Amino acid sequence: MLLRHWQCQILPTLIRRTLKRKLRCDKSLCAVVCKHDPTPSGTIILPELADETGCKMSGQPPKNRMLFETIFGYGSLVNAATHDYGQMHLATLKGWRREWHPTRLRDLVYLSAVPDANSSIAGALMVAPKSDPKLERREAAYQRSPVGHLIADKPAEMSDVSIFAVPKTVHVAPSGKSAIPMSYLDVVVQGYFRTYGEAGVAEFFENTHGWGSKILKDRTKPMYPRNQILARDEQDLTDHWLKRLSAQVE
Repeated sequence: MLLRHWQCQILPTLIRRTLKRKLRCDKSLCAVVCKHDPTPSGTIILPELADETGCKMSGQPPKNRMLFETIFGYGSLVNAATHDYGQMHLATLKGWRREWHPTRLRDLVYLSAVPDANSSIAGALMVAPKSDPKLERREAAYQRSPVGHLIADKPAEMSDVSIFAVPKTVHVAPSGKSAIPMSYLDVVVQGYFRTYGEAGVAEFFENTHGWGSKILKDRTKPMYPRNQILARDEQDLTDHWLKRLSAQVE
């Protein structure tokens, strides 16, 4: 499995996570080799767990296993401060639409996505360890859907890409209890501003559906567990767009 040079920065974190899972290798071939070659031909070689390498998981049969998965983030995952998956690759997903969805799971509204042939979503690709406990807890209400074939501007090694989306089976109609925490919205805005600039923030607000739910002004006591400290201009962007959308802020 070959990874591009830009992923050098994320591998130390991934290696530490792998070690925490008590992955034991019988040969040094399981080590990650980074050539640090600045030329386009420079790659990072990440051997798979396979018989040919002599690598195996402790107590597991020596068969091929992919250790990582590529995720397309379109909300809080775009904010690199909320995770430790390293450098991200900006990309556009065609054929999907970003939406706020009330669900029967809770009163707080989820940011999700649904297939829509006439829409597209600007987001970010990131490489995460498969079955990462932190990611699984974070996206517990979501299901994975394959979308790699709908992303043209992705690195060649990222052919298999998943998006997290809340299943339709838990969707409900908006009610007076439906609410979006501003602490979560601020994190999304900060992520898009720092990766795409003001144009990315505009894309988020203009192309996201479902702004009918009220916005809970919880900046002083953030409800979102991965809340961030925003610069004044970042807060102003959120406030500007909420006012422009005539959103109900409480």
